Amino acid sequence: MSKKRDKVIRYLRKIGVDEQHPVFSTMLQYFCDLSESRNLEIYSYLSDFVNFAGKVVLEVGSGRGSFVRYLREKGIEAYGIEIVPELASLTKDVVCGDALKPPFREGSFDIVIAVDIIEHIEDQFLLIKKAVQLLRVGGIAFFIANNFLLPYDFDSKLFFIHWLPRPIADRHFRWRRRNSIVAKKCSVNFPHYLKLRKWKNSLDSSTFEANIDGTFRILGILSRRLARLRLLFDFIDNMGKSRFKFIKLFAPKLCFIVKRKTQ
Repeated sequence: MSKKRDKVIRYLRKIGVDEQHPVFSTMLQYFCDLSESRNLEIYSYLSDFVNFAGKVVLEVGSGRGSFVRYLREKGIEAYGIEIVPELASLTKDVVCGDALKPPFREGSFDIVIAVDIIEHIEDQFLLIKKAVQLLRVGGIAFFIANNFLLPYDFDSKLFFIHWLPRPIADRHFRWRRRNSIVAKKCSVNFPHYLKLRKWKNSLDSSTFEANIDGTFRILGILSRRLARLRLLFDFIDNMGKSRFKFIKLFAPKLCFIVKRKTQ
């Protein structure tokens, strides 16, 4: 039995799924397949920007440590930080801690990754500032989040929830995921392109170089279903001369990329 399968079994036990229940084997296979597919999508997307070989990587909000283990299996030195003790304890390379008060020295990592985390943080720019301080010179950080303009929330599985007033959206999100051990620590605060531009302008340009990307990847099966829409966006962007690209305005996922130029 693989280590990944063992980890998933322990996780299902921890959340109270009975092994004798008929749904157990189905959930086990689902989580194994879903985790592997998502990890591959993330790694493939980020590899377009950076070579992981020989790098020290930190994943912020690593949950059960699935992506950290995926990188480790590829021979990459990877670590994670997770605020929920029950999740952090599932993987030895994941530290339990708050990313807003990271227990690492500045300049400790070549790559910092936060996938689908920043939209559930109240002070998003503070998280970015803390994370990029952990980069070595030449290091790069990726903050990937659902686009506010996308009408669907992949976590709550609801349309338009993040377009509601924040107190209502947060309350409903936590009720929807009331059985999740992370729900109480989450909010619904999706960024949009203009907010990312504001972050870009707020960073010290003499120390950091920031860019914004829009992607149709890291969406699971929707990545393939939305491929034609991406072709349309690419066509419009290639035809037009606007500084605001459709792919960055309306892509399902936005990626805020920060590179450290100097100490």
